[in-house]
Amino acid sequence: MDSLQFCVQVATWIFLYILHSRTLRRAEISRLKEQIVDSLSSYPAWLILILNKEKISISDVENYVASAITRLDFQSENLNSYGKCQIFPTADLAELASIEINKQHLTSVSDKSRIERIAFDITSDLIENTEISYAKRMHKDNSIKMLFNEYNPELKGIICMLLILNMSYSLVKILFT
Repeated sequence: MDSLQFCVQVATWIFLYILHSRTLRRAEISRLKEQIVDSLSSYPAWLILILNKEKISISDVENYVASAITRLDFQSENLNSYGKCQIFPTADLAELASIEINKQHLTSVSDKSRIERIAFDITSDLIENTEISYAKRMHKDNSIKMLFNEYNPELKGIICMLLILNMSYSLVKILFT
């Protein structure tokens, strides 16, 4: 195998690696985003189910809500770190926590429907912002700068690997000629 064939093979491997890595990253980002959207979509109905439970106290409701918001926060941090940008607005989760629920809300049907409407409005806004951010992230121009920033560690590894292979090839050539 001559050096030109070797260089073409290495370039092909690099191209395929970058293509495969990008496809896997995009699929995982999409999966994580859908997981958050599903959680947000079901939140208002879930909240009403919690409020309709018999013999539930306000502290139990607050614990359930805090647990759900913590889970959403964890999912959003995971999505944002994997996507290497702010796809889900984590600061906006505080709006879900700000829904005021007191003892009378546990018995009043009109208060429960008002809480459900408020929760639905907040989650709808969060879903819309997430979808917009996701679309911007996935459909932005694939410039050289964006590719370099996204694959900076991989590119450095590839450059080091090519230098080592080149030095090894040169050393073998010197030793055996």
